[in-house]
Amino acid sequence: MGDLLARARHRAWRGWYRAKWLLWQRRDADRVRVRRIRGLRVTVQPGLLDPAWFFSSDVLVDGLAQAIRPGDRVLDLGTGTGIGALAAVRAGASSVVATDVDPVAVACARENVAREVRIAVRAGDLFEPVVGERFDLVAFNPPWLDAGGDTVHATALRLDPALPTRFATELRAHLVPTGRALLVLSTTGDAEAWLGPLRAAGHGLLPALVRDRGSEVLTAWLVTPA
Repeated sequence: MGDLLARARHRAWRGWYRAKWLLWQRRDADRVRVRRIRGLRVTVQPGLLDPAWFFSSDVLVDGLAQAIRPGDRVLDLGTGTGIGALAAVRAGASSVVATDVDPVAVACARENVAREVRIAVRAGDLFEPVVGERFDLVAFNPPWLDAGGDTVHATALRLDPALPTRFATELRAHLVPTGRALLVLSTTGDAEAWLGPLRAAGHGLLPALVRDRGSEVLTAWLVTPA
């Protein structure tokens, strides 16, 4: 009975957020917006995932606040607006490399972190911009939808089926011996598509932060290579 009620509640919330998108958020999607998330200010360019519209950004920022140790060197994969990189510096990271495959995101992130000398933004796919480099923490708020979603945020939300396996197999080569990763996933998509390859690669998985947002449950997973 409890599971049925929970599913009904999630469906109701998803309906509300879908209506909100159709009624007014969609009108702002082609405009430049300024957002504040957990006290961090970012400009959002059209086409990028808006951290004020998607709860995964809140979970990423909060997860980084918990996971980062003072002095950590951090890699923020798929940085988007750069919100994760800014959160990492605020949490005590000594330096952050933020990457994204989307040139619009790279330009937007560079603008948002321009005053922060500890952040470098690089263009490229997954680990390609950091070949030969290792980090204390790798943060990733990845795409997780295999279908559906709105066309405006297709780049940020839709999952390349090969990406989870690439991430799982390449991660260890970019972590120091005591390194770990923080991966944000949602029940809106197929979390197991990401968790399965990580388990197969021998990584440990710990749900470090769980948030039920009504329409979805988000988890920040702490990934520790075996």
